[in-house]
Parts: sequence; C-alpha cells; structure tokens
Amino acid sequence: MILAPLIFAAAALCDLKGLSKKDRELLARTPEDIASVVDIKDDPFQPALELKFGPFTPKDAFSSYAVIRSFVVKKTGGAEFQIYIRSVYIGDHRDYSRAAYMDGDNPVTLNVLKIDTSVMQCGTYGRCTMSEDVAFDVPERVLRKAADQAKLCSEDGWQFRIYDRFGEYQSITIPGTIVAAAILRTNQAKTLISAK
Repeated sequence: MILAPLIFAAAALCDLKGLSKKDRELLARTPEDIASVVDIKDDPFQPALELKFGPFTPKDAFSSYAVIRSFVVKKTGGAEFQIYIRSVYIGDHRDYSRAAYMDGDNPVTLNVLKIDTSVMQCGTYGRCTMSEDVAFDVPERVLRKAADQAKLCSEDGWQFRIYDRFGEYQSITIPGTIVAAAILRTNQAKTLISAK
C-alpha cells in the first residue's frame, strides 16, 4: 500500500534498542494509524474477508516473524484470529509442533498447523538455513486483553511460544499496539459485512 511508507516516515522513532528502524517507526504509531493502512481483502471466491497485521520481527530472531491474521465470515460476520509464524534458523530441522500462550492465568497448549518447511541454503559443512511456517488459532478475548493494555513505543504485548520436537521453544511477543490495531480493523471489517 502506498500510504504506509508515508505514514511511517512521518512517525517519530521509538527508543527501542535492538529493533529495526521499521519496527521502531511502527511502534510509534497508534493502533488507529496502524489499522488505517491495513487492507481488507475481499475475494469473491472465499467465504471470509481476510486481514493481515505484520510482519513484526522479534529482536531476538534471525529473520523470523509473526503475523496476526483475521478472517471475517461473510455470512455471519463472526471473526476468527490466527497467528502465522515464519521461523528461520540454522541447523537441524526443528519440526515445530505446538504453541502455548496464557489465557488469563491459565496456560493453553495446542497443536500448530504446519504450512511449509523449506531448506533455504546449505553451507559447505552441511549447516543449512531452514524456514518453517506454522499457524494456530487464538480466541479474540485473549487478544483483546493485550489490546486493552497497549502502549505506544512499547514492546509489551501478547506473548506466545512455539515448541519444536526437542522441547525447545521460541518466545515471540506481538506488541500491544499491533494487537489493538488487529482488533480495531477487524471490527471495521465486521461493519462492512453488516452494511451489505
């Protein structure tokens, strides 16, 4: 979208060490600003409108990222939220199989949907750069809690983990302003359906 670079260029940079300039600019935006540049994809051959929020790259990840996707069902106006993760790493195939997050004080663990696994490149000593794409559904009420606590220029937000076959995990935090923008723009998409 053409407006996004213009809006982000005008944003003051947040003083968040370890994040890219793009992510610092993004975190300086209000949820309303972020929501205003997210397209609502309406494919007539699909039963739901689709929205994507991100990618947001955690500062401790090589080239991994997370995206919040929402789907608004055209017949009912109901919304579903999904977290889509691309994990890029060097080494043995990790085979991510589970995700975990907190629902209030209760831990929730669920299986992930495996979307893609790729060998991106291999070095002369057999060390390969791999990528895995996985996704999982998350209830709106869980994301709403993080959205309600959103602060500008803050990395605080909604945290989850993905676990591999070895029991190792990668923690990812999606900033509250991104989560708040996802809730806001998804609600706007719901009104488009009810207006039809």
